[in-house]
Amino acid sequence: MLTGRRRAARTTVLFVCTGNICRSPVAERLARAVLDERGDGDLVVASAGTHAVVGAGVHPLSAQVLAGLGGSPSGFAARQLTAPLVAAADLVLTMTTGQWRWVVNLDPGAAARSFLLREAATLLGADTPGATSSPRTPADRPGSALAQALDAARQVRPVRSPSDVPDPVEGPLDLHVEVGDVIADSLLPVLEALAPARG
Repeated sequence: MLTGRRRAARTTVLFVCTGNICRSPVAERLARAVLDERGDGDLVVASAGTHAVVGAGVHPLSAQVLAGLGGSPSGFAARQLTAPLVAAADLVLTMTTGQWRWVVNLDPGAAARSFLLREAATLLGADTPGATSSPRTPADRPGSALAQALDAARQVRPVRSPSDVPDPVEGPLDLHVEVGDVIADSLLPVLEALAPARG
């Protein structure tokens, strides 16, 4: 769990949405499942909401989608986004532009290490110098290295009108499935950059 201190882990990634019951917990728990499968337990993944339903579990429909994607909603409890959580994160990935602004309002210093999830995926998929590596950060801080590389890529070739991940909270199962697929697809290049699959 991300607690406001960086010393306990090599790197920390924080996912942000609104209520912390649909999009960001799906991203967190799916990322955790992939990282565990790859044997990378040193990377901490966490989530929070700008208007969290504090203490709530994952929305039932999102939980169903998450389980289908290979993640577990068990034991999850939503929490409010705070400045200490942002300060502790090496990389912050939001679902919308509005949430990105919320993060930066809490911690202006986080602007260079905060990105929309789909923006990060687009930058990693683009043929942009520096988008996949950064010589300025040691390899034992992959989150910081990736944030620096993404920020450098954003300066060279910014993503025009990066896409928000829509909020499925009041929608039907089909919308939750669609959003889950978008999150899963966007996570793949990010996780590959943070913890490449072995073999």
